[in-house]
Amino acid sequence: LADVLGNPASQAWSFFVDSAAPTGQITGPSLTNNKRPTFTGLATDAAPSSGLNAAAFVLRLDGVDVTSEAAFAGADFTWTPPADLSEGPHTLTCSFADNAGNPGGVSKGFETDYTPPSAPVISNVDRNETRVTLSGETEADVVEVLATADDEGEE
Repeated sequence: LADVLGNPASQAWSFFVDSAAPTGQITGPSLTNNKRPTFTGLATDAAPSSGLNAAAFVLRLDGVDVTSEAAFAGADFTWTPPADLSEGPHTLTCSFADNAGNPGGVSKGFETDYTPPSAPVISNVDRNETRVTLSGETEADVVEVLATADDEGEE
């Protein structure tokens, strides 16, 4: 490019092409008996980046939009259900995009379990002078069985 007298002109531009999708993570329990568990999450856009588009954040629980219930601080969020969750499996999904329009998303499956286990079935009691041994069965996911005994010497 030159003017009519032949003086050259130039202009330099620098730019980058953002083709990388943003990434994220959700942290929270995988199995809980809490009816209102808290989850946290974040999204990141690798450098060089166009930055994250805050308006593109959508948070869903089991496919239902719960974005308005979450607290956002930049690319981080915290979410606690405002009502008790139903018992069973759930999926929390966060979708987002950067300012170049590259989509990203992350999800976390978790389960709520509020049902206490059934009482164990005692099938055998062995006694000697210093020890009582109980044998029996309980549900597969029981991790602790507590037994109490009185000291009345009953047979």
